[in-house]
This record gives sequence, C-alpha cells and structure tokens, in this order.
Amino acid sequence: MAALSEGCMNMLTVNLETARRLIEAVEAKARSIDCPVNIAIVDAGGNLVAYVRMDNARIGAIDIAINKAWTARAFDMDSAELGRLSQPGAPFFGIHASNGGRVMLLAGGMPLLHAGQIIGAIGVSGGSEEEDSACAQRARKRLPTILATSRCKSDSVSPRFSRDRRRAC
Repeated sequence: MAALSEGCMNMLTVNLETARRLIEAVEAKARSIDCPVNIAIVDAGGNLVAYVRMDNARIGAIDIAINKAWTARAFDMDSAELGRLSQPGAPFFGIHASNGGRVMLLAGGMPLLHAGQIIGAIGVSGGSEEEDSACAQRARKRLPTILATSRCKSDSVSPRFSRDRRRAC
C-alpha cells in the first residue's frame, strides 16, 4: 500500500470556523479603538477563506485588506516588514510592481502560525498603520486560544494536500 502523502505535501490550513473566530477577535479590537475595518483571512495557499467589512469601514480598503492577507502569505512575512524591505536601496525594491500589482506594502497583513507552520494570513485595512497592525495582531495573539477551544480540535485547521485535492480529508 502506497503512503497517502506520496508525491504530496501534507500541510495544515486555516478553515472557515477558525477564520470566523479570528474575524470576531479583530472586530472586538476595532470597536474598542473606534476604527471600523475590513478584515480578510486567507488559507495556507493564499486563497480567501473569509472576509468582513465592518459597518462604515472604507470601501476603498476592501481590496487592500484582501491583498494584505495575500501578501503576508505569499512572502511569509508581515506586510509592514516587506514594506520596509522594499524601500529604495533595500533588497525588495520594486516588488510592489510584481504579481499584477497585488503586493501590499502597508501594515496590517500578518502570517498565521500553528505548530511552527504557516496556516494562513490575515489582512486588516481601514485605519492608520498602527490601528490596522493592532487589529491584525489581536487575531494573531488569539489564534492559539481559538485553536485550543475549537468545538472540534481536529477541525480547527484542515489538512491540505497541495498536489491532489481528492486525497484531502
């Protein structure tokens, strides 16, 4: 019998339940600082899992939130850090022009880690750099608690096979 993961890479990824709970944590933080924001969660592959636009959040920040999350996953770093590394003379100068202009160099995009593995990313947009970062950081800090208190711990993050989706659980 061949191994299930033969020729595949087994990885964990954020699921919808976890994404919703992360969004709730961000909404609570945003309300506490009186800053309506757009919130996006992507999975380990950079695909959108969940998105929320809080009442009165800027509509111009919808795509920014989604792209901050994608950027954090695509480059496996905070979007603010990528922004610092992409200034003139820095190693990633010009990166913003790649990927069809999807790369966001603004604060508020952060990878989500579990068991030493990136399982997705969050993007928050609608406030200042400090406000977006504080909201995204709240989700990142709450992730371990969310995963530990999930209704079904095995469903908190889903196994994902990058080559053959038919083999995914």
